[in-house]
Amino acid sequence: LGLPMTQFSKPSHIKTALHQSLDVLNEISDCTVLDYPNYPNIGDHLIWIGTIFYLNLQLKLRIRYVSSFTEFSADEMSRKAGKTPILLQGGGNLGDLWQPHQKFRESIISTYKDRPIFILPQTIYFQKDKNIKRVADIFNSHPNLTIFTRDNLSYDLAQTHFSDCRVIKSPDMFFQMIGTP
Repeated sequence: LGLPMTQFSKPSHIKTALHQSLDVLNEISDCTVLDYPNYPNIGDHLIWIGTIFYLNLQLKLRIRYVSSFTEFSADEMSRKAGKTPILLQGGGNLGDLWQPHQKFRESIISTYKDRPIFILPQTIYFQKDKNIKRVADIFNSHPNLTIFTRDNLSYDLAQTHFSDCRVIKSPDMFFQMIGTP
């Protein structure tokens, strides 16, 4: 984001930085949003709400299909959303700790190379180097993958390993909630 930390001392500055980093999403008008958090983690639900508020209220995007990883239907997505860009939920599950979410993300990225995919702001963590190399092969093979990272370590890791992807540092999607009553 290029701003000194003092620029982030006010919540409104964080929200502005979020909007600036997500500027590339202005290029789309319809989308699919995947990996709805259908589990009891309040933080992930707040990130989800921030995401939906941003897409609907800020960008005025038409969300044509939404699904958790457990309820995903390729046929239903195709029927409802066609070849719209895919946005994958942000949070802290990119890596080898939360395997169901990561496997789902890898499957989507491997399968849908015919459209842009955006991984919303994530923290990235891998316990094993062999896993990051395998994921890098999958991510780097997608012709139009954008990865938003929400911290410096994740950004540096993504820049190093996901060299054929667009990598953008961004605040968490929760910060869209700033100013919401």
